[in-house]
Amino acid sequence: MKNGETNEQECLGAKSAKSTQKKHKMWIRILFIILLLGIGIMVALYVKRSNSEDFAPKVDQSAEQMEGAEDKMDAPNGGGAVSLTYSTVVTVSMEDRTAQLLFENPSKSTKDTSLQLTVKGQNEGEELLLAESELIPAGYKLTQMNLKDKIDLDPGKYEGNLKVLYYDSENGEKEVVDTKIPVTLTVNNGN
Repeated sequence: MKNGETNEQECLGAKSAKSTQKKHKMWIRILFIILLLGIGIMVALYVKRSNSEDFAPKVDQSAEQMEGAEDKMDAPNGGGAVSLTYSTVVTVSMEDRTAQLLFENPSKSTKDTSLQLTVKGQNEGEELLLAESELIPAGYKLTQMNLKDKIDLDPGKYEGNLKVLYYDSENGEKEVVDTKIPVTLTVNNGN
Protein backbone atom coordinates (compact mmCIF):
# COMPACT_ATOMS: atom_id res chain seq x y z
CA MET A 1 0.00 0.00 0.00
CA LYS A 2 2.79 2.34 0.69
CA ASN A 3 3.95 2.20 -2.89
CA GLY A 4 0.46 3.07 -4.19
CA GLU A 5 0.09 5.83 -1.63
CA THR A 6 3.43 7.32 -2.60
CA ASN A 7 2.49 7.42 -6.30
CA GLU A 8 -0.82 9.00 -5.40
CA GLN A 9 0.92 11.61 -3.23
CA GLU A 10 3.46 12.31 -5.98
CA CYS A 11 0.63 12.80 -8.48
CA LEU A 12 -1.19 15.07 -6.06
CA GLY A 13 2.08 16.96 -5.41
CA ALA A 14 2.71 17.36 -9.17
CA LYS A 15 -0.87 18.54 -9.73
CA SER A 16 -0.53 20.97 -6.82
CA ALA A 17 2.74 22.35 -8.24
CA LYS A 18 1.16 22.77 -11.69
CA SER A 19 -1.87 24.44 -10.09
CA THR A 20 0.40 26.80 -8.14
CA GLN A 21 2.34 27.67 -11.32
CA LYS A 22 -0.92 28.40 -13.15
CA LYS A 23 -2.06 30.65 -10.28
CA HIS A 24 1.27 32.52 -10.34
CA LYS A 25 1.03 33.01 -14.11
CA MET A 26 -2.58 34.20 -13.75
CA TRP A 27 -1.59 36.73 -11.06
CA ILE A 28 1.33 37.95 -13.16
CA ARG A 29 -1.04 38.47 -16.11
CA ILE A 30 -3.55 40.33 -13.91
CA LEU A 31 -0.82 42.58 -12.46
CA PHE A 32 0.50 43.25 -15.97
CA ILE A 33 -2.99 44.22 -17.18
CA ILE A 34 -3.46 46.51 -14.14
CA LEU A 35 -0.08 48.10 -14.86
CA LEU A 36 -1.02 48.70 -18.50
CA LEU A 37 -4.38 50.19 -17.47
CA GLY A 38 -2.64 52.49 -14.99
CA ILE A 39 -0.19 53.70 -17.63
CA GLY A 40 -3.06 54.21 -20.07
CA ILE A 41 -5.02 56.28 -17.56
CA MET A 42 -1.96 58.44 -16.76
CA VAL A 43 -1.34 59.07 -20.47
CA ALA A 44 -5.01 59.92 -21.03
CA LEU A 45 -5.00 62.40 -18.13
CA TYR A 46 -1.80 64.02 -19.41
CA VAL A 47 -3.22 64.39 -22.93
CA LYS A 48 -6.49 65.75 -21.54
CA ARG A 49 -4.63 68.28 -19.40
CA SER A 50 -2.38 69.44 -22.23
CA ASN A 51 -5.31 69.79 -24.68
CA SER A 52 -7.91 71.01 -22.23
CA GLU A 53 -9.54 74.41 -22.41
CA ASP A 54 -9.25 74.43 -18.62
CA PHE A 55 -5.55 75.26 -18.91
CA ALA A 56 -3.68 78.19 -20.36
CA PRO A 57 -2.76 78.13 -24.05
CA LYS A 58 0.80 78.84 -25.20
CA VAL A 59 2.03 82.46 -25.22
CA ASP A 60 0.63 84.45 -28.14
CA GLN A 61 3.28 85.13 -30.81
CA SER A 62 1.97 88.69 -31.23
CA ALA A 63 2.22 89.50 -27.50
CA GLU A 64 4.96 92.01 -26.73
CA GLN A 65 6.71 92.40 -23.41
CA MET A 66 6.04 95.76 -21.81
CA GLU A 67 8.82 97.92 -20.37
CA GLY A 68 9.22 98.41 -16.65
CA ALA A 69 8.44 95.77 -14.06
CA GLU A 70 6.07 96.55 -11.21
CA ASP A 71 5.53 94.80 -7.90
CA LYS A 72 2.65 92.34 -7.93
CA MET A 73 -0.62 93.59 -6.49
CA ASP A 74 -1.76 92.22 -3.14
CA ALA A 75 -4.26 89.41 -3.55
CA PRO A 76 -6.10 87.30 -0.96
CA ASN A 77 -5.08 83.66 -0.55
CA GLY A 78 -6.52 81.67 -3.44
CA GLY A 79 -7.58 84.87 -5.19
CA GLY A 80 -6.03 87.22 -7.66
CA ALA A 81 -5.72 90.82 -8.71
CA VAL A 82 -5.50 92.22 -12.21
CA SER A 83 -4.90 95.66 -13.61
CA LEU A 84 -5.81 95.95 -17.28
CA THR A 85 -5.28 98.77 -19.75
CA TYR A 86 -7.39 98.65 -22.90
CA SER A 87 -9.17 100.67 -25.55
CA THR A 88 -12.85 100.22 -26.33
CA VAL A 89 -12.20 101.01 -30.00
CA VAL A 90 -11.13 98.16 -32.30
CA THR A 91 -10.34 98.50 -36.02
CA VAL A 92 -10.93 95.45 -38.20
CA SER A 93 -9.29 95.20 -41.62
CA MET A 94 -10.98 92.66 -43.86
CA GLU A 95 -8.14 92.99 -46.39
CA ASP A 96 -5.39 92.19 -43.83
CA ARG A 97 -7.70 89.85 -41.85
CA THR A 98 -6.62 91.51 -38.59
CA ALA A 99 -8.10 93.39 -35.67
CA GLN A 100 -6.08 96.33 -34.29
CA LEU A 101 -6.59 96.94 -30.59
CA LEU A 102 -4.90 98.00 -27.38
CA PHE A 103 -4.79 95.51 -24.51
CA GLU A 104 -2.18 95.48 -21.76
CA ASN A 105 -1.80 93.06 -18.84
CA PRO A 106 0.67 94.95 -16.62
CA SER A 107 3.34 93.05 -14.68
CA LYS A 108 1.64 93.96 -11.39
CA SER A 109 -1.29 91.64 -12.32
CA THR A 110 -1.29 88.26 -10.63
CA LYS A 111 -3.09 86.49 -13.49
CA ASP A 112 -2.31 85.72 -17.13
CA THR A 113 -5.01 86.38 -19.73
CA SER A 114 -6.25 85.55 -23.20
CA LEU A 115 -8.78 87.43 -25.34
CA GLN A 116 -11.80 86.65 -27.47
CA LEU A 117 -13.12 89.37 -29.79
CA THR A 118 -16.81 89.02 -30.67
CA VAL A 119 -19.33 91.01 -32.68
CA LYS A 120 -23.01 91.11 -31.76
CA GLY A 121 -25.09 89.10 -34.22
CA GLN A 122 -28.41 89.75 -35.91
CA ASN A 123 -30.35 87.83 -33.24
CA GLU A 124 -30.70 89.06 -29.66
CA GLY A 125 -27.88 87.77 -27.44
CA GLU A 126 -26.01 86.11 -30.31
CA GLU A 127 -22.29 86.81 -30.68
CA LEU A 128 -19.93 85.80 -33.47
CA LEU A 129 -16.32 85.00 -32.51
CA LEU A 130 -14.05 87.08 -34.75
CA ALA A 131 -10.63 86.50 -33.23
CA GLU A 132 -9.02 84.67 -30.34
CA SER A 133 -5.59 85.20 -28.81
CA GLU A 134 -3.27 82.79 -27.13
CA LEU A 135 -1.86 83.60 -23.66
CA ILE A 136 -0.96 87.18 -22.69
CA PRO A 137 1.16 86.83 -19.54
CA ALA A 138 1.37 89.56 -16.89
CA GLY A 139 3.79 92.18 -18.22
CA TYR A 140 2.73 91.73 -21.87
CA LYS A 141 0.51 93.64 -24.30
CA LEU A 142 -1.35 92.78 -27.48
CA THR A 143 -2.05 95.21 -30.33
CA GLN A 144 -3.18 92.87 -33.10
CA MET A 145 -5.23 89.69 -33.47
CA ASN A 146 -5.76 87.59 -36.60
CA LEU A 147 -9.35 87.03 -37.70
CA LYS A 148 -10.71 83.51 -37.74
CA ASP A 149 -11.30 81.85 -41.11
CA LYS A 150 -14.63 82.42 -42.87
CA ILE A 151 -15.27 85.73 -41.10
CA ASP A 152 -16.72 88.28 -43.49
CA LEU A 153 -18.12 91.63 -42.36
CA ASP A 154 -19.26 94.59 -44.44
CA PRO A 155 -17.55 97.93 -43.79
CA GLY A 156 -19.17 99.93 -40.99
CA LYS A 157 -19.47 100.20 -37.22
CA TYR A 158 -20.54 97.29 -35.03
CA GLU A 159 -21.01 96.63 -31.34
CA GLY A 160 -18.93 93.85 -29.87
CA ASN A 161 -17.15 92.54 -26.81
CA LEU A 162 -13.63 91.82 -25.76
CA LYS A 163 -13.89 88.81 -23.47
CA VAL A 164 -10.93 88.48 -21.09
CA LEU A 165 -10.20 84.95 -19.84
CA TYR A 166 -7.95 84.57 -16.79
CA TYR A 167 -5.41 81.85 -15.95
CA ASP A 168 -3.37 81.12 -12.84
CA SER A 169 0.18 82.32 -13.52
CA GLU A 170 1.74 79.45 -11.58
CA ASN A 171 -0.13 76.31 -12.64
CA GLY A 172 -1.91 77.51 -15.81
CA GLU A 173 -5.41 76.52 -14.64
CA LYS A 174 -8.29 78.55 -16.04
CA GLU A 175 -9.98 80.80 -13.51
CA VAL A 176 -13.73 80.76 -12.96
CA VAL A 177 -14.24 84.45 -13.70
CA ASP A 178 -14.12 86.19 -17.08
CA THR A 179 -14.60 89.84 -17.99
CA LYS A 180 -16.61 91.22 -20.92
CA ILE A 181 -15.58 94.66 -22.15
CA PRO A 182 -17.99 96.34 -24.60
CA VAL A 183 -16.13 97.63 -27.67
CA THR A 184 -16.96 99.47 -30.88
CA LEU A 185 -15.69 97.74 -34.01
CA THR A 186 -14.87 99.80 -37.08
CA VAL A 187 -14.67 97.44 -40.05
CA ASN A 188 -12.96 98.50 -43.27
CA ASN A 189 -11.68 96.86 -46.44
CA GLY A 190 -8.14 98.06 -45.79
CA ASN A 191 -8.52 101.45 -47.49
